[in-house]
Amino acid sequence: MGCNSSKAATKNLIDIRKSQGFFENELEELAAHRGVDSSATEILRGVTFYWYPSSAQCRSILMLMLELQICPEKFVMIDLIKEEHKTEEFTQINPHQTVPVLVDVQVEEKIVMWDTRAILLHLLNKETSGNGCDSKKKDSLYSKKPRIRREIDKLLVFHDDVIYRSIADYIYPIIFNGLSQSSEELHLAQKILKDRLQILDDLLGNPDYKYLVCNSITIADISMASSIISLEILNYDFSYFPNIYQWLNNIKLNLFLPNNLASIEEHVFL
Repeated sequence: MGCNSSKAATKNLIDIRKSQGFFENELEELAAHRGVDSSATEILRGVTFYWYPSSAQCRSILMLMLELQICPEKFVMIDLIKEEHKTEEFTQINPHQTVPVLVDVQVEEKIVMWDTRAILLHLLNKETSGNGCDSKKKDSLYSKKPRIRREIDKLLVFHDDVIYRSIADYIYPIIFNGLSQSSEELHLAQKILKDRLQILDDLLGNPDYKYLVCNSITIADISMASSIISLEILNYDFSYFPNIYQWLNNIKLNLFLPNNLASIEEHVFL
């Protein structure tokens, strides 16, 4: 028993170091890209991030962290393929057995969140020392203007309940069941996905806005892009959705993406 526990602890430490090292490299690239000092990145003491490299939901959290130049004190990688999310230890942290999970241990309380939207908002609202991102960046990502904030909130829900779910229903059978993208079993999922993407394409058709709700990137764009990128990795045909295609290109040009994620795992993004 002691030997097995030791091996498990060693593996967990290796996973943490691998995750931490990966993210530190991303932060250094971001700093070089923007011409700023990488030491400006703020470490969030007491914060642990449970993640899986191929998860679109985890990707959105990473994208926001990079924009805010903040980094959790600890990363713990949960391998979904090996079903580490079903272990008793992880289930005690998140009974839903999903990632991402963010645990924020403060002096007076321990906050545990497993909803992606809640984690995004928590990171935006979390008080920091100011070493990393300034308040103007946070306000740009999650505007205080009532109209824009309402639209952001609406689109965060639309992403989680409509876009992400339809993408997952299409991609999961390919990954976990080994189905071909041309399989008849995926025909209905493909049709539903196409219908949902058409709604998104129409939303992006507003000539007054470069992004979803205004002319600057918000967390609505980050959340949506994290899932759309999954389709791009699968070489999804966006020719029917010119507005999505243009918007995604704008995101790539103006948002620093976690570009090393694809090399961490052999399989495609979830």
